[in-house]
Amino acid sequence: MTTHRVPDFYPTRVNMRVANLAFAADVAINNGFHSHRFDLNAPAASSVNGLGTFAATTAAVTFAATGQLPYTMAEKYGRHVIVAGTTSSNTGVSTLIGRDYLGGKVITVATNAGSGGVIFPVALKYVDTFIHGGHAGGPVSLGLADRYGLPYKSMALLHSFLNGLSTAAHSLVTPQTAAASAAGSDPRGSVTLNVAADGTKNFSVLLVVDGTNLHGNAQYSG
Repeated sequence: MTTHRVPDFYPTRVNMRVANLAFAADVAINNGFHSHRFDLNAPAASSVNGLGTFAATTAAVTFAATGQLPYTMAEKYGRHVIVAGTTSSNTGVSTLIGRDYLGGKVITVATNAGSGGVIFPVALKYVDTFIHGGHAGGPVSLGLADRYGLPYKSMALLHSFLNGLSTAAHSLVTPQTAAASAAGSDPRGSVTLNVAADGTKNFSVLLVVDGTNLHGNAQYSG
Protein backbone atom coordinates (compact mmCIF):
# COMPACT_ATOMS: atom_id res chain seq x y z
CA MET A 1 0.00 0.00 0.00
CA THR A 2 1.31 3.44 -0.93
CA THR A 3 1.75 6.00 1.83
CA HIS A 4 1.37 9.66 0.85
CA ARG A 5 3.38 11.97 3.06
CA VAL A 6 1.72 15.37 2.97
CA PRO A 7 3.30 18.43 4.59
CA ASP A 8 1.25 19.78 7.47
CA PHE A 9 3.43 22.40 9.20
CA TYR A 10 3.44 25.89 7.75
CA PRO A 11 4.69 28.47 10.30
CA THR A 12 2.94 31.80 9.85
CA ARG A 13 6.07 33.91 10.49
CA VAL A 14 8.12 32.34 7.67
CA ASN A 15 7.56 32.37 3.91
CA MET A 16 7.94 28.69 2.98
CA ARG A 17 7.76 29.24 -0.78
CA VAL A 18 10.58 27.58 -2.70
CA ALA A 19 11.43 29.07 -6.08
CA ASN A 20 11.48 26.48 -8.88
CA LEU A 21 10.48 23.71 -6.48
CA ALA A 22 10.73 20.42 -8.41
CA PHE A 23 9.95 17.79 -5.78
CA ALA A 24 7.27 17.21 -3.15
CA ALA A 25 6.50 13.93 -1.43
CA ASP A 26 2.79 14.08 -2.33
CA VAL A 27 3.37 14.67 -6.06
CA ALA A 28 3.42 11.52 -8.18
CA ILE A 29 5.90 11.36 -11.07
CA ASN A 30 5.42 9.00 -13.99
CA ASN A 31 7.60 9.42 -17.10
CA GLY A 32 7.90 13.14 -16.45
CA PHE A 33 4.16 13.51 -15.77
CA HIS A 34 3.49 15.17 -12.41
CA SER A 35 0.13 14.76 -10.68
CA HIS A 36 -1.36 15.52 -7.29
CA ARG A 37 -4.62 14.44 -5.66
CA PHE A 38 -6.00 17.37 -3.72
CA ASP A 39 -8.54 16.60 -0.98
CA LEU A 40 -10.71 19.53 0.06
CA ASN A 41 -12.59 17.42 2.59
CA ALA A 42 -15.91 19.08 3.55
CA PRO A 43 -15.64 22.88 3.37
CA ALA A 44 -18.31 25.09 4.90
CA ALA A 45 -20.98 26.66 2.73
CA SER A 46 -20.14 29.87 0.91
CA SER A 47 -21.39 33.12 2.38
CA VAL A 48 -21.33 36.77 1.33
CA ASN A 49 -20.71 37.94 4.90
CA GLY A 50 -18.89 35.05 6.58
CA LEU A 51 -15.93 37.29 7.49
CA GLY A 52 -18.12 40.15 8.65
CA THR A 53 -19.89 43.33 7.59
CA PHE A 54 -17.99 46.60 7.70
CA ALA A 55 -19.42 50.10 8.05
CA ALA A 56 -17.56 51.68 5.14
CA THR A 57 -17.87 55.37 4.32
CA THR A 58 -17.53 57.44 1.15
CA ALA A 59 -13.84 57.94 1.99
CA ALA A 60 -11.24 55.19 1.90
CA VAL A 61 -11.13 53.25 5.16
CA THR A 62 -8.86 50.50 6.52
CA PHE A 63 -10.05 47.66 8.73
CA ALA A 64 -7.50 45.69 10.74
CA ALA A 65 -7.45 44.18 14.22
CA THR A 66 -11.25 44.34 14.34
CA GLY A 67 -13.63 41.82 15.81
CA GLN A 68 -13.66 40.10 12.41
CA LEU A 69 -10.02 40.50 11.38
CA PRO A 70 -7.49 38.94 11.29
CA TYR A 71 -9.30 35.86 9.94
CA THR A 72 -7.86 32.39 9.34
CA MET A 73 -9.45 30.18 6.70
CA ALA A 74 -10.35 26.67 7.83
CA GLU A 75 -9.21 25.28 4.47
CA LYS A 76 -5.57 24.15 4.55
CA TYR A 77 -4.53 26.00 1.40
CA GLY A 78 -6.83 28.97 1.73
CA ARG A 79 -10.02 30.11 0.11
CA HIS A 80 -11.14 33.00 -2.05
CA VAL A 81 -12.92 35.93 -0.41
CA ILE A 82 -16.10 37.59 -1.70
CA VAL A 83 -16.66 41.33 -1.32
CA ALA A 84 -20.28 42.45 -1.59
CA GLY A 85 -21.88 45.87 -1.48
CA THR A 86 -25.34 46.57 -0.18
CA THR A 87 -26.48 49.14 -2.74
CA SER A 88 -26.25 49.45 -6.50
CA SER A 89 -24.12 52.57 -6.04
CA ASN A 90 -21.37 50.68 -4.21
CA THR A 91 -18.48 50.62 -6.70
CA GLY A 92 -15.45 50.99 -4.44
CA VAL A 93 -12.17 49.18 -5.08
CA SER A 94 -11.43 46.77 -2.26
CA THR A 95 -7.98 45.54 -1.23
CA LEU A 96 -7.11 42.57 0.93
CA ILE A 97 -3.71 42.20 2.58
CA GLY A 98 -2.95 38.79 3.99
CA ARG A 99 -0.84 35.67 3.52
CA ASP A 100 -1.07 32.46 1.57
CA TYR A 101 -0.69 29.00 3.12
CA LEU A 102 3.10 29.23 2.73
CA GLY A 103 3.18 32.40 4.83
CA GLY A 104 3.98 34.74 1.96
CA LYS A 105 2.45 38.22 1.96
CA VAL A 106 -0.37 38.72 -0.55
CA ILE A 107 -2.05 41.89 -1.80
CA THR A 108 -5.13 41.34 -3.98
CA VAL A 109 -7.81 43.73 -5.24
CA ALA A 110 -11.38 43.53 -6.52
CA THR A 111 -13.80 46.15 -7.79
CA ASN A 112 -17.22 45.96 -6.19
CA ALA A 113 -19.80 46.31 -8.94
CA GLY A 114 -22.83 46.90 -6.72
CA SER A 115 -25.04 44.74 -4.54
CA GLY A 116 -23.72 41.45 -5.97
CA GLY A 117 -20.60 39.72 -4.68
CA VAL A 118 -17.23 39.90 -6.44
CA ILE A 119 -14.54 37.28 -5.83
CA PHE A 120 -10.96 38.33 -5.07
CA PRO A 121 -8.68 36.60 -7.61
CA VAL A 122 -6.15 35.12 -5.15
CA ALA A 123 -6.82 32.58 -2.40
CA LEU A 124 -5.81 33.60 1.12
CA LYS A 125 -5.13 31.45 4.16
CA TYR A 126 -4.89 34.49 6.46
CA VAL A 127 -6.81 37.73 5.94
CA ASP A 128 -5.10 40.48 7.94
CA THR A 129 -6.33 43.81 6.56
CA PHE A 130 -9.28 44.97 4.46
CA ILE A 131 -9.10 48.36 2.72
CA HIS A 132 -12.17 49.73 1.01
CA GLY A 133 -11.72 52.67 -1.35
CA GLY A 134 -14.98 54.37 -0.49
CA HIS A 135 -18.45 54.24 -2.00
CA ALA A 136 -21.72 56.12 -2.09
CA GLY A 137 -23.97 53.73 -0.18
CA GLY A 138 -24.31 51.30 2.77
CA PRO A 139 -21.91 48.84 4.39
CA VAL A 140 -19.73 46.31 2.61
CA SER A 141 -19.32 42.63 3.52
CA LEU A 142 -16.57 40.03 3.18
CA GLY A 143 -17.51 36.41 2.71
CA LEU A 144 -16.43 32.96 1.56
CA ALA A 145 -16.56 31.85 -2.09
CA ASP A 146 -16.83 28.27 -3.36
CA ARG A 147 -13.37 28.69 -4.89
CA TYR A 148 -10.34 27.24 -3.16
CA GLY A 149 -6.58 27.62 -3.09
CA LEU A 150 -4.26 24.85 -4.28
CA PRO A 151 -0.96 23.65 -2.83
CA TYR A 152 0.84 23.44 -6.19
CA LYS A 153 0.79 25.22 -9.54
CA SER A 154 -1.94 23.27 -11.35
CA MET A 155 -2.12 23.22 -15.13
CA ALA A 156 -5.00 20.82 -15.80
CA LEU A 157 -7.77 18.97 -13.99
CA LEU A 158 -7.79 15.22 -14.69
CA HIS A 159 -10.61 13.97 -12.50
CA SER A 160 -13.19 15.22 -10.00
CA PHE A 161 -14.66 13.42 -7.00
CA LEU A 162 -17.66 13.96 -4.71
CA ASN A 163 -17.81 11.86 -1.54
CA GLY A 164 -15.14 9.58 -2.99
CA LEU A 165 -16.99 8.90 -6.26
CA SER A 166 -16.46 10.31 -9.75
CA THR A 167 -18.58 13.37 -10.43
CA ALA A 168 -19.10 16.07 -13.03
CA ALA A 169 -15.95 18.12 -13.42
CA HIS A 170 -15.14 20.88 -11.01
CA SER A 171 -13.58 23.94 -12.64
CA LEU A 172 -9.90 24.79 -12.60
CA VAL A 173 -8.92 28.44 -12.77
CA THR A 174 -5.46 28.09 -14.28
CA PRO A 175 -2.58 29.90 -12.61
CA GLN A 176 -1.22 33.25 -13.62
CA THR A 177 2.10 32.56 -15.29
CA ALA A 178 3.21 36.17 -15.76
CA ALA A 179 4.65 38.22 -12.93
CA ALA A 180 2.06 38.61 -10.17
CA SER A 181 -0.08 41.74 -9.94
CA ALA A 182 -2.69 42.98 -7.48
CA ALA A 183 -5.54 42.19 -9.89
CA GLY A 184 -4.01 39.00 -11.28
CA SER A 185 -5.10 35.42 -10.67
CA ASP A 186 -3.56 33.00 -8.20
CA PRO A 187 -0.04 31.80 -9.19
CA ARG A 188 -1.02 28.23 -8.25
CA GLY A 189 -4.53 28.32 -9.70
CA SER A 190 -7.84 27.64 -7.96
CA VAL A 191 -10.65 25.11 -7.95
CA THR A 192 -14.32 26.09 -8.19
CA LEU A 193 -16.75 23.36 -7.12
CA ASN A 194 -19.44 21.99 -9.46
CA VAL A 195 -21.94 21.91 -6.58
CA ALA A 196 -22.10 24.10 -3.51
CA ALA A 197 -20.22 23.06 -0.40
CA ASP A 198 -22.37 22.65 2.70
CA GLY A 199 -20.01 21.31 5.36
CA THR A 200 -20.93 17.66 4.71
CA LYS A 201 -19.93 16.97 1.08
CA ASN A 202 -16.33 15.81 0.55
CA PHE A 203 -14.56 17.05 -2.57
CA SER A 204 -11.34 15.92 -4.27
CA VAL A 205 -9.58 16.57 -7.56
CA LEU A 206 -6.72 14.97 -9.44
CA LEU A 207 -4.51 17.65 -10.97
CA VAL A 208 -1.62 17.94 -13.38
CA VAL A 209 0.96 20.13 -11.66
CA ASP A 210 4.01 22.00 -12.91
CA GLY A 211 6.88 19.79 -11.80
CA THR A 212 9.44 22.52 -12.51
CA ASN A 213 7.79 25.19 -10.33
CA LEU A 214 5.42 23.56 -7.84
CA HIS A 215 4.94 26.65 -5.68
CA GLY A 216 4.33 28.90 -8.67
CA ASN A 217 5.46 32.49 -9.06
CA ALA A 218 5.88 34.75 -6.06
CA GLN A 219 2.68 36.41 -4.86
CA TYR A 220 2.14 40.11 -5.39
CA SER A 221 3.17 41.83 -2.16
CA GLY A 222 3.38 45.49 -3.13
